[in-house]
Amino acid sequence: MTKKSNKIKKKKKVRNWLLTIVTLVMFYSAVILIGSPFLKSTLINYRSISYSYIVNDELPKVIPKVEEIAPPTFEEAIKIEEPNSEGIIGAVTLDKVGIDLPVFVGVTNQNLLFGTAILYPERDPLIDNIVILGHHLGYQGKLLSPLLSVEEGNDIELLYLGDRYKYKVTSAAIVKETNLSVLDNTIDDKGVLTLITCDKPTETDQRFVVKAKLMSTTNKDVSNLQDTTIKQESSSQISQNIVKKKEIDWHLYLPLIIIIGLLIVVTPILIRLSK
Repeated sequence: MTKKSNKIKKKKKVRNWLLTIVTLVMFYSAVILIGSPFLKSTLINYRSISYSYIVNDELPKVIPKVEEIAPPTFEEAIKIEEPNSEGIIGAVTLDKVGIDLPVFVGVTNQNLLFGTAILYPERDPLIDNIVILGHHLGYQGKLLSPLLSVEEGNDIELLYLGDRYKYKVTSAAIVKETNLSVLDNTIDDKGVLTLITCDKPTETDQRFVVKAKLMSTTNKDVSNLQDTTIKQESSSQISQNIVKKKEIDWHLYLPLIIIIGLLIVVTPILIRLSK
């Protein structure tokens, strides 16, 4: 009876351990599956926020070709290298919603993981439609995710090729990606800013578009404008090769903290229940 009892106990012990391993594997797989979008967003946020850069006052000699843009994958977020600051010709700031991002020349997947990209760098902000694109990362996402909270009347500041331009939001709406009219240039020689991102962090055929009108600038050519409502500002505070670096908020790590805490708390409970 003793030998038989020991065998039964051993079999039961092995079965319990197998059950524990299977349970833990299933639990960890579920956590990774559910948590991977949040981890990806956290990683991209960290890399973009910790990226320090120089704002240049002239276009680079070589402008990268426009790439087919897709939502970033987890692998891209890990492996992609930081872009060269030579391609940064500006910075766009919306204090109301917490956006402060570099503006790259070249619509590439690399550039859009660290900031925004301008579609038509040859356009003149004083009289043209300046079009800037960026990614939407979703939950607690940075980059252009907060753009969806912008309201009519909010202020936008654009540092571009050595001059500063201030805009006021006139509209914010969701449009079909096939609606290319939002990219059209102005017909009345009045400066306009267009900011575009996806309406959600996954594959979508909708775009969130913010339009803003030019209110003031430090550009010396403002005296030649037909639009006399544009105010001239002092350029004394603007210097060449402005260096920008952002502070990292602890809220950035909240998804990672929650996932690690969940693993620490639930793992011993599952082990006990499996025995």
